Amino acid sequence: DGNVIHLPALPLKSDEILLNLVRGFLDHESAHIRETDFDILKDKSLSPLTKNIWNIFEDWRVENAISKVFPGCRTNFDWLIEHEFVKKKTPVPQNAAAQIINYILLSVREWDVKSVSENREIIGKEVGNNFPDLFSKLNAILGQVKTGCKSSADCMEYARKVVKILDDESVEMGKLSSNS
Repeated sequence: DGNVIHLPALPLKSDEILLNLVRGFLDHESAHIRETDFDILKDKSLSPLTKNIWNIFEDWRVENAISKVFPGCRTNFDWLIEHEFVKKKTPVPQNAAAQIINYILLSVREWDVKSVSENREIIGKEVGNNFPDLFSKLNAILGQVKTGCKSSADCMEYARKVVKILDDESVEMGKLSSNS
């Protein structure tokens, strides 16, 4: 909310992994406090999906912004991304919506940590096979996100564009299934 840092539950025993988790999460949440315009979220019409996608883009943006001021944060973020999205092998979700969101998340995380690419490609293959038109549209907009997200408002604009693409695809799929 811009005033309080919420950390996930962490184990009581302290080791190198815990220390790196704490560093990464504190840097991440501090980046939000420094960089995020939380007023963006006051719009009552925002869907949970839009907020989720905005958060993916905003996380990436704020981490990169704070890393320019405090370069050591980049080391902590890279470790955290590697830990969360590479070392933890998660199965491909059966739910198509979860696959799409995971693909967006892993695509964005791969921009900074190239080793995320293996997991991204696994999920991307499923999304590409199931939704080839959507897959190409998502990749096009993700390319724009990487260069166009300079503020929280920009991240929201791109999140809304992604949701529009998803909504349009959903409508198109409905037309296809009703014509079958």
